[in-house]
Amino acid sequence: MAAVVNITINGRPWQAKPGQSVLKAALDAGVYIPHFCYHPALTVEGNCRMCLVEVSPGPKKPVISCGTTVSEGLAVTTDSQTLRETRKAILSFLLMNHPLDCPVCDKSHECPLQDITYAYGPVASLQWEAGLHEVKRRYVRTDIAEKLFVEMDRCIHCTRCVRYFRQKVGVAGFGRTLRNAALHIDAPFGLPGTDYELNAADICPVGALGDKSFRFRQRVWDLTPRPSLCAGCSVGCNITAWVKEKRIVRITPRLNEAVNSHWMCDRGRTLMAQANAPDRGTTPLVRIPGSPRYATGLGEALAATRQAVEETAAAHGAHRVALWLSPSLSLEALYLAAHLARDGVLSGCRVVMTPGCNPLPVLHPDEAPLPRSLASLDHTPDSGAAGLLGIPAGGPGTLADLVTDIEAGEVKALLVLGDDLFDLKRGPGFDAAALPVPQRLSKALETLPFLLCAGMFPDTGTAAAATVYLPLKSHFESTGSFVNRQGTIQRFAPVMAREDQERSLEDHALLAALLTVLRPGAPAPDPAGFLPTGEAD
Repeated sequence: MAAVVNITINGRPWQAKPGQSVLKAALDAGVYIPHFCYHPALTVEGNCRMCLVEVSPGPKKPVISCGTTVSEGLAVTTDSQTLRETRKAILSFLLMNHPLDCPVCDKSHECPLQDITYAYGPVASLQWEAGLHEVKRRYVRTDIAEKLFVEMDRCIHCTRCVRYFRQKVGVAGFGRTLRNAALHIDAPFGLPGTDYELNAADICPVGALGDKSFRFRQRVWDLTPRPSLCAGCSVGCNITAWVKEKRIVRITPRLNEAVNSHWMCDRGRTLMAQANAPDRGTTPLVRIPGSPRYATGLGEALAATRQAVEETAAAHGAHRVALWLSPSLSLEALYLAAHLARDGVLSGCRVVMTPGCNPLPVLHPDEAPLPRSLASLDHTPDSGAAGLLGIPAGGPGTLADLVTDIEAGEVKALLVLGDDLFDLKRGPGFDAAALPVPQRLSKALETLPFLLCAGMFPDTGTAAAATVYLPLKSHFESTGSFVNRQGTIQRFAPVMAREDQERSLEDHALLAALLTVLRPGAPAPDPAGFLPTGEAD
């Protein structure tokens, strides 16, 4: 088989891939062909008929480009008087029963039907001009699934949602019922609960399927889309965070063919709640024995940390100090933490990191339904960094061992970075039965001469018991990298900047500050020299 297929598109030569559809070849060549039912990750059905083109050699009438395969010497015309008139007629037919819901529809401003009608549609209603003044069909909005509603008035029967649930989720009970003008999308036997419903709302081209939690909440043109990564598990889905007034309003998947394709799980869309939470830590807190915590500056908090760690190391040895690292920290922060444990005052300290466990096979979304291919039992985003940096990774029993050593006096100072020991969010693959009971953990932390906790919230169990609390920014406010389950390094950048988080630190900035005070006179290493290039998004 030839490596390429030579065709012409509107008279311009183009080399297409063998087996490629004319529509995909045209899109790759930068030639837009309007379409509704076609989606690159779903099978072709050719329902909408909007992607008509003229081909030679071939039939004299227009053909659907999504269902026509390229062949050597094929000449494709995407714009002609015949095609323009045909597209106007098709759009007129689709709009015949489509309501004028644009002022209240959540899809407005990102609706392909709006854009295509504006570019290719008729100026006036052909039905109205012909004297056809019948009332449009009307349906009652229904909740078709736990997180989805359906407005059948808007549906154009493209069946993207039907193909998505059958091919990508493995649910066959979602489909078309009745026929012709009465056809509607339904789940007559109920839709089983799944964590992948909202992708159907993303790919709906007309707003017929919608996210119940986003309905009437915001206007898309008021939001700023910014690229980021999902930190909900080890898959590392690429996402778009939609921001308004320094708050994330919604999260949608972003295309990355190598990682998550066009999709993400519904749980990952809820992670904005943590970043938007009103009870985030805003300033360092220090506790004097016998007194409540008080707010202070970073300098005093770091000075108290340095004094406590140096006194512990001098009196008992650095091996009496434990450094607990969260697999939710960025790769840069963990890189600096590894240096912190090897050099300076903390040289020889105990390093503890307990990444989540994901025994499931790593599959691409094109290889298996999403509940298998995008599923990870490890709910931490940077577990892969431990092996990359040579940090010893422990299991669920590691915390119990640490508590035992605290009770025995083997650990005198504990630095917890990025975790709440009372709520280790590692996912179903982590054996929670091996963790110590909260009462025992609480009592052990109370006996520690020094406890530092760095995290987003000041009132977690660990932070409340800490001698020093340092507020951390979320990854949505930081720059860094995560290593996903495939070992791929993916970078992220800030998408928001809350005014009340000005005194919070990015995790790598906190580690750099700790290196400065615990390795006096030695410059902090630069993670940029360690990170490979060309592997991240």
